[in-house]
Amino acid sequence: MKSSYTNAKRKRFKRGKASKLQKLSKRALNLGAIGLLCAAIYTIVSDIRNEDRVIVETEIPIKNLSALSSPQPFLAAYLSAYCDIDLLEGLQTVRVAGTIESTQGQEAFVLMKKRPDLMRFTVDQGSDTVTIGVDGDYVWKRIRASAREDLLMQISGPEADQWLSQSRFFDRIISAHYGIGRILSVEAAKWKGRDCLKVQTEGLQGEQVTILVDPKDMRPIAEHKLLPDGRIKASIMSDYRRIDGIPFAFNIETQVAGAFESRVVLQSVKLNTGVLSGFFEAPQGLR
Repeated sequence: MKSSYTNAKRKRFKRGKASKLQKLSKRALNLGAIGLLCAAIYTIVSDIRNEDRVIVETEIPIKNLSALSSPQPFLAAYLSAYCDIDLLEGLQTVRVAGTIESTQGQEAFVLMKKRPDLMRFTVDQGSDTVTIGVDGDYVWKRIRASAREDLLMQISGPEADQWLSQSRFFDRIISAHYGIGRILSVEAAKWKGRDCLKVQTEGLQGEQVTILVDPKDMRPIAEHKLLPDGRIKASIMSDYRRIDGIPFAFNIETQVAGAFESRVVLQSVKLNTGVLSGFFEAPQGLR
């Protein structure tokens, strides 16, 4: 089926300035894809307040990893450890704010999602603010700078595919529970000398991501994805804290071929904030 998004469209932008802002836009994509991972891992949380933050200590006693070495028993254990079905059904929107650290410095971001596939991600790059929106299968971008007109464009191709993949509301494992992608296999493995469950997942577009899960408390500790150039992109989750009884990773470091790429640090998460669907639509005149 032919995709509904087309090549980039630019509106209300003076000739000659596009090149610089397009470079900033590409930078936002590279950082933004990392930032969106934080919300994809666990969106089942309530307001985060400093006094509520405690380290996760609960463990699930599992004597035999083979008991979870198939998709259905594993998924049942995962859901039991992390969420309540009524809570899942009641979730409609999530707002995440934090910072993205990279070799280029530190930038603040805000991510908002609405079920099933609406997303808006904004990153502050100092003199420029880049916003990416996903409205179903339509992806748009706005680059705003002081004293200059906005650059608006529709995103297509691999860049759009990357943002569409990030727009899922839940993590890959919970998404499989809802029929969005699937779990291909589960097997016992080792990661940095510790026991783990190696979970192979597949998204709706066929992309495969390996998730390593700690069997003691069923929390993901890393994600591995094979890049087109053959390198491994690893996202390592740490600094878990229990918020209203639910663990959440506050620190996500991304490495490519073992080299540091970026780190996402969460500062706040809010659920069901009452955001209307129109908030995610492309600016007037673009679509």
